[in-house]
Amino acid sequence: MAQSGAPVSSIARAFAVSEKHVQRRLALAGLPEAVLAALAANEISLGMAAAFTISRDEARSLEVLDLCKSRDWSEHQIRKALKPEAVKSSDRRACFVGLEAYQAAGGRLSRDLFAEDVLLDDPEILDAVFAEALAALAESYRDEGWKWVETSFENYIGYYQIEERKFARLYKQEGALSEDETARLDELTELDVAEALDAAGREELAALQAILEGSYSAAQKVHSGLILYVDPRGAAQICAGLVRKEDKPAAIAAGLLTASQHERDETPKSPISQKLREDLDRVA
Repeated sequence: MAQSGAPVSSIARAFAVSEKHVQRRLALAGLPEAVLAALAANEISLGMAAAFTISRDEARSLEVLDLCKSRDWSEHQIRKALKPEAVKSSDRRACFVGLEAYQAAGGRLSRDLFAEDVLLDDPEILDAVFAEALAALAESYRDEGWKWVETSFENYIGYYQIEERKFARLYKQEGALSEDETARLDELTELDVAEALDAAGREELAALQAILEGSYSAAQKVHSGLILYVDPRGAAQICAGLVRKEDKPAAIAAGLLTASQHERDETPKSPISQKLREDLDRVA
């Protein structure tokens, strides 16, 4: 039926099977003859043959076939050998930019019908789209008035990185809720715990929680910056309120930071002792 041009949906109805079942069978039927022959001769398993369906490169498939027969490879190893550079759609970069943006930039997709995976075949395009999207988001933070905004390709920024770069830290100014808002927050929280909150309620709850968490003032932003990164789930995160070493004096002068004892000790000391200074003042 497929050779006569029948659509997958019609074939599925004719044989009372799912469209996914038909797609898998067609993918197996479309494998190179050498792969099908190896399957018929029990040189490879059905699962191993299924792994070959991710590739449309017959020459590469035949190379991998020879390797897997001589080395007893697993299905995972076959997939990796066929597409060593391919990236799964669950990759944090793909989750962050979205498949549509990746494809719009010329990126190709392939589907592993047997592993339920979508593969991105052009990692260099994914990297470029990821960097562009991260830079665009960074620009929106610059528009908020931060002194500086830095992007990182790491998937986490924590205490170690902050300490290593000698950042001082400013913290959000806590917000306050009115009595009515506090009562509403309690009500929404109870509904949320009971899993009885709709989308609008969750949005309202998040807004009230954001008020309590506070925000950075314009003055704080003038003297500090943030590092923008994407976490392992593909969500953008920021590490904000970071004051660079060269900006600390201005932040201290603005009353946003307190000079630490260490910083006070670093102030150049006069070679003249206090007692000698007092004696000189009396003589003068």
